[in-house]
Amino acid sequence: MIDVMAKRVSTTKRQILYFFYILLRYLKIKESSHRSEGATGKVLFLVSGRAPHSHFEGKKVIEAFYKLAHLINSDPSVHNYMKLVFIPNFNVSTCELLVTAADVSQHISTPGTEPSGTSNMKYIMNGGLLVGSRDGANLEIEREIGAANIFMFGSDKNRLYAYQQFVSDIIVVNDVCVVESEARGDQSC
Repeated sequence: MIDVMAKRVSTTKRQILYFFYILLRYLKIKESSHRSEGATGKVLFLVSGRAPHSHFEGKKVIEAFYKLAHLINSDPSVHNYMKLVFIPNFNVSTCELLVTAADVSQHISTPGTEPSGTSNMKYIMNGGLLVGSRDGANLEIEREIGAANIFMFGSDKNRLYAYQQFVSDIIVVNDVCVVESEARGDQSC
């Protein structure tokens, strides 16, 4: 199986979530006394991306993928179960190759942050399974092809926004309580 995530590297694109997914699969295979218990078949993970020069976090994510690829690809005990390849400088030509190769493509951006989402349409039109967050074009694709043909997870942007507001309100209430207790000279918060 060829599992692909290819896009501009950014914290909102959640490549780090995909990184930990791959790492978890690797560790499960390693810790299993029978290697096949941690694996569901041989998987080639293809990751491609690039980060703007000034995007320090994005550069660190790319570096982490290179290190993980070296770890996995140099470990003979997982050779029959997984490989990881990072393809640098993601662009249209790279996308053309990956779209036609993918069995599964990952579109797991934070809801409310994906501006257009056209690459997921290309993957699905080429017969790849789409794994996506509940946002934008993923929702449109789900309506068109049916929920049975796409794997969606997580909350939509409205629920995420409501949660963020709830957490923000709790922080504000706590801050006010701390200030008031400080003014009274007690520590009741």
